Amino acid sequence: MDLKELMKHRFLFLFKLYEKDKEKPSYTVSINVLKTEIQIQTDDAERIADFLAEKELIIFIPKLNNVEITSLGKSEIEKSIEYPEKATDYFLPLNLIDIGSVINEISNKGANDLINPSLFYSRQQQEIQKIINGLRRVESNLVLTVELKAELICEIKTLEAQLNSPKPKKIILSISLKTIKSILGTVEKNTLPAWMLSKIDELIMYG
Repeated sequence: MDLKELMKHRFLFLFKLYEKDKEKPSYTVSINVLKTEIQIQTDDAERIADFLAEKELIIFIPKLNNVEITSLGKSEIEKSIEYPEKATDYFLPLNLIDIGSVINEISNKGANDLINPSLFYSRQQQEIQKIINGLRRVESNLVLTVELKAELICEIKTLEAQLNSPKPKKIILSISLKTIKSILGTVEKNTLPAWMLSKIDELIMYG
């Protein structure tokens, strides 16, 4: 894993932990869950956990292979999301980290764009709501492990919370959509509406 990939996955590791803490505060999460969600190897996940623990962004419990985000870790994520063009104490600007397709290029944008560089426009919000409705209709019929089913429900709730926010963040919506796509990739395609995966792909690419 090169330096750019390492920086990206450090952020994604902490961001996924941040999302889970919002769902269940002070809840420890298995490194195996996080490494699967951000698609990295166990050794890389443990090195990332060691780094984040050293910086006091997480608490790492090696015997259980579990991690928990700290107040400092939450602060770093929130600063990164709120100001994606600025570096934090431990992360480069998100647009430089280049997290897949979830960050908009914010250089050469006008002042109005820079006020809220991470918002989805109303059409995309409507399409995400359509995906949420479709998932709610089929979630009970999807053949998933207990762990993946819980993760899917968590990501649906994250999408709902963002759409109900006065300032929904594109980065949060896009990462949740990417996670949902990964989860749905494990189920039989005939259990999903034909349009759903292609629409999720379109929204991720838009992001």
